[in-house]
Amino acid sequence: MKVGRVLYVGMVSLTLLLGGCSTSQQSMASNPSGEITVVSRETGSGTRDAFIEQVGLLEKDDIHRIDQTTLEAIVQNSTAGVLSTVAGLDKAIGYVSLGTLSDIVQPVAIEGVLPTTETILAGDYRLQRPFVICWPNEIREEVRDFMAFINSKEGQDIIKKTGYVPTNPNALPYQNTSAEEGLVTVVGSTSVTPVMEQLAEQYQEIHSGVQIDIISNGSTAGITAVQEGTADIGMSSRALNSQEIEQMNSQAIALDGIVIIVNQDNPLNTLTLQEVRDIFKGDVTDWQDLAQH
Repeated sequence: MKVGRVLYVGMVSLTLLLGGCSTSQQSMASNPSGEITVVSRETGSGTRDAFIEQVGLLEKDDIHRIDQTTLEAIVQNSTAGVLSTVAGLDKAIGYVSLGTLSDIVQPVAIEGVLPTTETILAGDYRLQRPFVICWPNEIREEVRDFMAFINSKEGQDIIKKTGYVPTNPNALPYQNTSAEEGLVTVVGSTSVTPVMEQLAEQYQEIHSGVQIDIISNGSTAGITAVQEGTADIGMSSRALNSQEIEQMNSQAIALDGIVIIVNQDNPLNTLTLQEVRDIFKGDVTDWQDLAQH
């Protein structure tokens, strides 16, 4: 298979001075300080599109879409870029897909709720979005069969093991077909890529003559590739818009959480959606201002 692929915060401990302080007082005592470094995905990223819409950074009407992400943000064009930047800058904050979360950074709860399979499925974790595949009306047998594998019990189990929420937990077992050889080109979201790689690897163990090429270059690029006929399957980490839906077929294969991440040395453990919006809009620029904002 071919695959295209510190804020050290000085915590002032008030434990000895305020031995009987409340939980909220302890939380305020551990607030970080210093200028916030905002890290964002690039324009066209499905993760960015879903994030700005759910957090409230998107202003839109019938004609215009205005992304209010601060112009001071460091922009990265991949999930790996966001992870490495936040891991290397001690005052940084960013966002990534739950399935790509790494222990080199620290996840932040939203309204006190951490992103897990359970909290996403229950709807308790609010920053969530679908993982979508899209394809043209006419497809070859090997493409159809690979999509059948994705939707099978085996495929849905892989999605779950990779850290995402399957959309069809009651799927039927995969029915082996006569697809013996061929090429399937899959293009799109860097967030969907890790689970697609696992699906492709398991499928090729059954059909060794089928080659699956995965190009990881962003949701919009994947959708465009399907529109232009240069990809068999597009990967998107956002829902398709009405115009895109008219031009191709699509379905959600998983649910994912968008995780707010900070540097490992950052003592922060939870934010409200309003605080996230204020930070990424540039209205709050210093960590210590969160307590007063």
